[in-house]
Amino acid sequence: MRWKKFFKPDKTKIIFAIILFFLLPVSYTVPMLGGPKECSGLQTCELGTKTFFAEFGGLIFIFSLFAGGNQPFESLIDYLWKIPYLIILSYLLSCSIIFLIRKFQNK
Repeated sequence: MRWKKFFKPDKTKIIFAIILFFLLPVSYTVPMLGGPKECSGLQTCELGTKTFFAEFGGLIFIFSLFAGGNQPFESLIDYLWKIPYLIILSYLLSCSIIFLIRKFQNK
């Protein structure tokens, strides 16, 4: 019964979840390229990958829909796991934050 109240959507939770959706970071990987010194004489080669985090993941998602992709959303797999991550995590965080705010206001 308590969980139903915790997860029950209301106007405050939905608005806060939308704000968090736009602010949460998303990860993306970038190949690290090397020059002739690192690549045994070759002009360029891939030395590995490095993971970065881009803030404003929801905004980047909206822009990627109109602009045709960007580094955080390059492939279909990126859309399949990053969008549910943004939606679910933003709603869970909004429920938790609203719960804590209401708990401390009632004391």
